[in-house]
Formats: sequence, structure tokens, C-alpha cells
Amino acid sequence: MEDDEGRHHFVFFASNDVSYRIKTMTETPLYFNAPRLDITLYFYLGGVPYFHGVNAFGEGGRQTQFSCVSASVKAGSLLGEADYVAQLSAAMDYWGEAELWARLNFMNSFAKPRIELADPWRGLVKVKADGPVAGFAFYAQRNGTWVKIGEAGGRCLLVNASRLFPWDPVLVLPLVEQELAARPGDAVTIWRPETALLFKTWADVVGYPKGARSVLDVVRRC
Repeated sequence: MEDDEGRHHFVFFASNDVSYRIKTMTETPLYFNAPRLDITLYFYLGGVPYFHGVNAFGEGGRQTQFSCVSASVKAGSLLGEADYVAQLSAAMDYWGEAELWARLNFMNSFAKPRIELADPWRGLVKVKADGPVAGFAFYAQRNGTWVKIGEAGGRCLLVNASRLFPWDPVLVLPLVEQELAARPGDAVTIWRPETALLFKTWADVVGYPKGARSVLDVVRRC
């Protein structure tokens, strides 16, 4: 194309090869109200990240403005030897379906902590969960609010529960991390975090000090 200001060159690629990359991650705020999952959709054409702006629609018609992020592009792609480009993405907590030009359907599966007594003499408890779980965050009730008291990586943890008390339970939140590829119209299973309470219901040698606050110690991965 050429105009009064000079010559302009444009390159166009046509492709019906539309795909998505989906990344999920559990939010772990300092103050906890309910499990929330960050779901980010990346839009690709012919295997190449797509650049241009478009609005994203989520559950119930909620609208989220697009955002551009830096992402790596493999050498040999349509963009040649570029290392990083801005690509189209939208992030929110999608339920049921999502749409970035083409619809994706979401099916939910839940990662709930399973708590097992491993060694009652030492107060050791196993905490694990099914699904793509990268670790666990722990919360305690302080002044009417769940407050984060710890976090550890691993699908199975061994924790020392000898200083947990029935009146002061600990909330266990799995840290779900997932990366998927999908095509328009696909039904994708999204793992979501679900919480469980950890508290001691047996008496031991130290007894129950009046008004004591629970203390959680992660011993190691199991």
C-alpha cells in the first residue's frame, strides 16, 4: 500500500488452524474467603500467538478486556527467529464456558485434600490430593478471618499436628497448576481446588492448653 506519507508494507497469513493454550493456578491470598482459580487463555493461529485486540466473554456474559503478554515463540515458526512477542490472552475464573472468538467448554473436577493419620505417637499426618496439585497453602482463623500461616510444595506432605487443637482448625487449600491445549468447541476438564479442615481430635501427653493457638509444621514431602 502507498499513500501521501510513503509506502507501507503488510504481511497477511490465512489459517483455519485455531487453538488455545490454557494455564491455571490457584490463588493464595493472605486473607482467604473462598477457593479461586486463575484461568488464562492464550489464542493461537496456525501455532503462532495472535496479536490483535478482542474482548473476552466469560460466564453469564461477563466481559473482560483482552491483555497482551510476552510469550516465547519457537524458531522456525511463521514469525521466524523472534524470541518474544505480545500475544492475545484473557484471564478470569471461567465456569462452564469461555469465548475468545471461538467457544471452549469447561468440565470441572475437584482436588480435595485427603488427610490421613500417619503416626499417632508423634502426631504426624499425611496431606495429599488427586489431580495436578503442586503444593498446599494453610490458613488459620484469626479474628474472624482465614489468615495464611504457611505454604509448601509437593503433592503429598507430612505435617506435625501435635500442636493443633479442635477449637482452632487449619484450612488446607490445594495449589492446582495445570497447562492444557485445546481447539474451539473442545470440552476441557479443569481441576479446581477444594478445601478441607485439619484439626486434632485426640488427647496426647501435653494435654490441651487453654486458649492455645494451633501451630502447623510441615516436616517433609511424603
